[in-house]
Amino acid sequence: MTYSLKHDRSIRIVSLVALFLICSTFLFAQAPPSADTFASSATPKTNYGPSITLIVGQGSTAYIQFNLSGVPTGATVSKAMLRLYVDAVVTSGSFDVYQLNSSWSENTLTYNTRPTLGTSATGGHPISITGASFNQFLLIDITSLVQGWVNGTIANNGVALALTGSNGYFSFDSKESLLTGNGPELELALSGTGQQGPPGPQGPQGPQGPQGGQGPQGPAGPQGQTGATGATGPVGPVGATGATGPMGPAGPQGPQGNTGPAGPAGKDGVGFNFRNAFDNSASYAINDVVSFNGSSYVAIAATNPGDPTPDVNPNWSLMAQQGAAGSQGAQGAQGPAGPQGETGATGPAGPTGPAGPKGDTGPQGAQGSTGATGPQGPAGTTGQSATTVYQTLALDVPATFGSYITIPGMTTSVNVPANSVAIVAADGVIAPDTNSPSNAVSEVLVALVVDGNIPTNGGSRIVTASNSAFIGGPVPSNWSLSQSMSLSPGLHTIALQVQNACLGCSGTFVGDPSGTGRQSEMTVTILNQ
Repeated sequence: MTYSLKHDRSIRIVSLVALFLICSTFLFAQAPPSADTFASSATPKTNYGPSITLIVGQGSTAYIQFNLSGVPTGATVSKAMLRLYVDAVVTSGSFDVYQLNSSWSENTLTYNTRPTLGTSATGGHPISITGASFNQFLLIDITSLVQGWVNGTIANNGVALALTGSNGYFSFDSKESLLTGNGPELELALSGTGQQGPPGPQGPQGPQGPQGGQGPQGPAGPQGQTGATGATGPVGPVGATGATGPMGPAGPQGPQGNTGPAGPAGKDGVGFNFRNAFDNSASYAINDVVSFNGSSYVAIAATNPGDPTPDVNPNWSLMAQQGAAGSQGAQGAQGPAGPQGETGATGPAGPTGPAGPKGDTGPQGAQGSTGATGPQGPAGTTGQSATTVYQTLALDVPATFGSYITIPGMTTSVNVPANSVAIVAADGVIAPDTNSPSNAVSEVLVALVVDGNIPTNGGSRIVTASNSAFIGGPVPSNWSLSQSMSLSPGLHTIALQVQNACLGCSGTFVGDPSGTGRQSEMTVTILNQ
């Protein structure tokens, strides 16, 4: 059974009311996710554990595991509903929820190491996703599987969300979501959790309902024969009041009242006061901004001379972190030799000593044998070479989830001798592009590509940046990666490529689009052994 709920502030109340209507005699609980991620056949060696979305599509499957430690011992699960929030629909389709029979880890799962799908947790009832599902919650009945987790008959390895056909591409919020924060959750109805508590106090009496309408008049009886006129009798007592008739239906709702007058304008906000570098002998007020050790800090409380520095003082808040240091440049060429100095003056000649007596010439000794040859010393290194390339043009990565794109200028070819090691170091900066809204978040995957392949360990990074209404613009994110590789002798092509890593996020600038700020750079150093 699947329920679809509109996205508003009362969504948790609505979901609990839905469960209450199903199981009105039970207690309720929510189980949060302990791990969630997805895997894609397009990037079979990439882990998406930090991603803010869970993508389901052709070649993409999502995985979720829940923390059931909050379920009381001895409790029985009467109903379990999987709650998901649809944050993007690219192509309509259907998916199902599947049991997983082996364990997995959010930080290491890839498409190549994904667990095998088990049986359907819905009893084979796929859930349809269309454009109308966007920004809505889904409640999916997986009671049987969760009962097995709680009573210990089934290992809690979580569930998988996978397509049931060949069409469909959509995503759900993960527990790391920065946009709407509606990660997956289990809504549980429990029974047998303990003795019933004492009854609460009686509530106040409700207002009296309106008086019902007069009941219909009964049918007239048959007319009797006319009797003789009797004497006039005394007036009889007043009869008892009849029972009140049933309450009539409620009247229609009245028309909506007029809109009230607009409230008074709020007070103007307080701006920042930039005070240059931090001075330990100065006093600072709230919203004063200083620089210290390459980072920027804003005062959230007044400080006095001699107080601790901003990096360890709780009265200061970090506004902008210092960027990472760039890699060391190649060694410059040796300068020319200086001119030879002038020859010094000749010193005075010493006195000639007296000649000694000439001795007799002794006999010539026999020639000695040739000594053994010593061991050969170790071979010295033959030197090193380095090549550095720079980004030539800022790259705007689109918000679609597609193939890798080479950063302009970040490709080089190197000739690797035998018995050599190649060391690659690269760094750069990203930010949301100019078409992004004020609260946009962008996320890209930066990868080192050698002869068309990404190295297995340390060859890629997921980098996230965002716009900030607090400072009125983007908050760039610096990135860096390095890799040491033993390559076969010959010519190799090394490049830096990027791709969008978040379905539903904004587009991303790689490098400064103005051409005056920081651009990406890459240095390839060959060490000859």
